[in-house]
Amino acid sequence: MQEHFLTFWWPRETLAPGGTLADDMMCTDVCVFAAQEDLETMQVFAQVFNKLIRHYKYLEKGFEDEVKKLLLFLKGFSESERNKLAMLTGVLLANGTLNASICNSLPNENLAKERVSAAFAVKLFKS
Repeated sequence: MQEHFLTFWWPRETLAPGGTLADDMMCTDVCVFAAQEDLETMQVFAQVFNKLIRHYKYLEKGFEDEVKKLLLFLKGFSESERNKLAMLTGVLLANGTLNASICNSLPNENLAKERVSAAFAVKLFKS
């Protein structure tokens, strides 16, 4: 159940080894990255994640691990996808669904050099 849940709502198979995007990437209509790029939409996604994680406690650890992985490979996503991920992460941090320790992966050397993590952090804290 956990794996299918995270694959459907959160783009788990989008990253290939090495942090590149997988060629056979399929995004559903209810995927975070296929949604509109506005705060209200991301709040709805956050509400769904929050309710499901509160109901199924075993999803909590796996969800945090997947967010950490996505934050390590921000460079592989388009600017729009990074913005959506930043807004959603900000909302999830604000409502306590995610632990702030996930932000430890942002000062990664590769992301900092290209200022990807700085732009992501600004968008995260604005939301």
